[in-house]
Amino acid sequence: MAIRASTDGGTTWRTACTVDGLPAAYSDLVRVDADTVGLLYETGDFSAYETIAFRRIPVARLAEPVPCPPRT
Repeated sequence: MAIRASTDGGTTWRTACTVDGLPAAYSDLVRVDADTVGLLYETGDFSAYETIAFRRIPVARLAEPVPCPPRT
């Protein structure tokens, strides 16, 4: 699962944050507060449909292509 960002109105995209290397399916990204986004997504070790995960990601992490916070 990765979050992609565009700085030119959607003409080009870059990976802003690789959240997880496991299989993933449906996802939803929401603004939690001024400094945080929340990512809800389906994932699992063997199938993308085993569980639902939620990650909080600092907005500042999306400005530079750096690793996202580890899964907790």
